[in-house]
Amino acid sequence: EALTRKGLDKSKPWIGDPDDPASMERARKVRWALAMSYDRDELNEVLAAGLGWPQSLGFFNQKMPQYQKKWDVKYDPVAAKKLLEEAGYPKGFKMEIFGQSNTQIRQEMADALGGYWSQKLGLDVTVISYHYTTWRPLIVAREASAPHINSCDDGRFPRPWDWPVGPTLTSLTRGGFSCALESPFVAEKWLKSSVEPDVQKRIALSNEVADYLHNWMLMPSTITIPVVVVYNPNAIKEWNMRPSLSGPISSPELIVPAR
Repeated sequence: EALTRKGLDKSKPWIGDPDDPASMERARKVRWALAMSYDRDELNEVLAAGLGWPQSLGFFNQKMPQYQKKWDVKYDPVAAKKLLEEAGYPKGFKMEIFGQSNTQIRQEMADALGGYWSQKLGLDVTVISYHYTTWRPLIVAREASAPHINSCDDGRFPRPWDWPVGPTLTSLTRGGFSCALESPFVAEKWLKSSVEPDVQKRIALSNEVADYLHNWMLMPSTITIPVVVVYNPNAIKEWNMRPSLSGPISSPELIVPAR
């Protein structure tokens, strides 16, 4: 079916007009500047007590053997500032970032990024934070125009590299959750991968999506945070859970009682 383009707020420096190549390139430089101006190692140490790891690209786990170093995003605020100047924003601009207040450390991450962007790029950043139930209607309607902190579903690990990736970046999930942008390229690769029986070909399709997201810097990432499960060693001697995408606790049948 024909689609109506939604949420194209061209007043935002990080949002380009797909019908204007110059606008798209300016917005790409802005997104790269934003992505290069915060220290992921420091974010991990301060916000996750060093238990997580830096993450350059949304959806694609840097711990996986298929990950390629070419997708790394280096912390370089000087180069980031230069990109902003090239994009036409030598004095910065005003922006908002949303961090969900009722889960994980999303509000704290938004506060930290706002601090980096203010100090390193000279931006006028407002951090907005409230419950997800207030934010969700904007992303369902494809009307959210502020950057926001989210795993976007496929950013949960251990997720196999060859799985079709990124439906929440497409019109395929209209009527439900989205990551506040829709890419025909990602939709095309997802549809191909979803019917491709060959694992290596699915991996190649995922790599194409990673190349695309990296080039356009559509999902600059921060860190991967662990889900910490605490149990009483006097009751449980060992609990080697199987990897799970559905929740932090699994495999109760593998519990080895302490007594």
